[in-house]
Amino acid sequence: IDGLTQKVVRKASFATKHGTGDPLAASAVVSPDGARLYATAPQGIAMLQTTDLALRAWLAPDLSSRPLAISSDGSQLYALAGDEVVVIDARTGATPATRTAP
Repeated sequence: IDGLTQKVVRKASFATKHGTGDPLAASAVVSPDGARLYATAPQGIAMLQTTDLALRAWLAPDLSSRPLAISSDGSQLYALAGDEVVVIDARTGATPATRTAP
């Protein structure tokens, strides 16, 4: 989406993983350097390369989450899954930490 005109410039689609999450509830976030786009699916988080919008990897393939956020350096994704915030390594998909909401 062009930031100035708010018009769709490019779009892509990819097969999502089936899961128990809500297929209509989706979230996406762009890495600070603009190189990667992370998007939730009913299960898992898709990592796409922004140059060609090609699917590069599935991160946290068993995770059903909706909102996503990314750290300012682009190294960590934060996904809300139920009452937990799951911290995900944005490059490898490893989940080194989970924090339960109070």
